[in-house]
Amino acid sequence: AAWTGDTEVVRVEVSTDGGATFNNATLQAESVPHAWRFWTFRWHTPAAPGPVTLLARATDARGRTQPLERNQSHGTYIIDHMLPVECEAQ
Repeated sequence: AAWTGDTEVVRVEVSTDGGATFNNATLQAESVPHAWRFWTFRWHTPAAPGPVTLLARATDARGRTQPLERNQSHGTYIIDHMLPVECEAQ
């Protein structure tokens, strides 16, 4: 799920290669301001076993896309950057 505080989520993209490339996810239901937006992404796991880093990023109706890294000036109050998910392909 993706959320934005003051507008709507209009796009979600997923990276299966640690952020080198991104592909569009499928948004679910209608967009509603100030509400969570569910999404899905069909991923085919790699043929070779090993570590995989997944990332998702959302873009809101104002064109703002989640940054890759944390904005240090936000302190610990706001966490709006992408958070990697480490997986092990079998």
